[in-house]
Amino acid sequence: MSTTTNKVPKTPGSLRPGEDLSAVIGALRGRGEPMAPALAVLVAREVARALHHAQTHPPADAPHAAASHGGVTPTNIILLKAGGVKLLHVRGTGSNPAVGDAAYRAPELVRGAAADQRSDIFSLGVVLWEMVAGQRLFGGETESDILQNVLMQSIAEPSRRRDGIPATLDAIVARAVDREPANRYENAEAFAADLDRFLVETPVADQAIPQLLDDLFTAPVPPKREDGRDDRSGPTASGPTPAHRPKTTARTSRIYRTMPPPQPPGIPLPALIGIFLIVTAVVVTVGRVVLRHQAPASQSSSAKSVSTSK
Repeated sequence: MSTTTNKVPKTPGSLRPGEDLSAVIGALRGRGEPMAPALAVLVAREVARALHHAQTHPPADAPHAAASHGGVTPTNIILLKAGGVKLLHVRGTGSNPAVGDAAYRAPELVRGAAADQRSDIFSLGVVLWEMVAGQRLFGGETESDILQNVLMQSIAEPSRRRDGIPATLDAIVARAVDREPANRYENAEAFAADLDRFLVETPVADQAIPQLLDDLFTAPVPPKREDGRDDRSGPTASGPTPAHRPKTTARTSRIYRTMPPPQPPGIPLPALIGIFLIVTAVVVTVGRVVLRHQAPASQSSSAKSVSTSK
């Protein structure tokens, strides 16, 4: 599943054989979803196997690879759509290895010491830490800041950055990123063997890498409509193009909103006059009746008053 190559052709996204690990990590970070631990271990194991092959069978144009690959960074690791991982070669200068990205450079290289296979182990350990933790390990505004962090920054276990990380994986990562070369794995083969043992206990699906790439970088296909056509915009044989489709404009909606409500049916003027006269007559009649009832009561009260005075 793991291979090494000098370069990946520049082709459109749909035709590329895969995506570099940097793009994958960035896409996952954009979703707020770190990589599954077992999948991260699978990727690291394949890179370790590719490293071992490069170190034991260095290409003629990169003899330094026997000592150190010098370019183990996410941008040089390609996840293939067909499954598997590809590690790109990095050309050094003469017999000197390439030093790679500052954030993945081994501490001994920062101090000016010679590189060996354990320097690549450190670089791959940083890559594994970042896949598992879902964030950069060594940051900084300048390369000098980054190199200072490589030398001095404390390295927390990935389990302190996210939940669900087994202690065995913490131990593997800690050994790979130990600042003292003697405490690291002695070579990529030993590193791959430890990662293999982890995958025996925590297996991952064979198609995990292609499925991840498909999920992150393949656009969803629009659902088809009942008439058999999909919902993509664009000209169709049975309908107008989007530019000529009728649109509901703001002006149209305002016309509908400002139409006056229907008026109640009007009453003719003669009928209104008649109603007024009837109401007036009723009021006058009621007033007369009230006055008639009040007059006897007043007379009776006056009579009682005269009798009392006598």
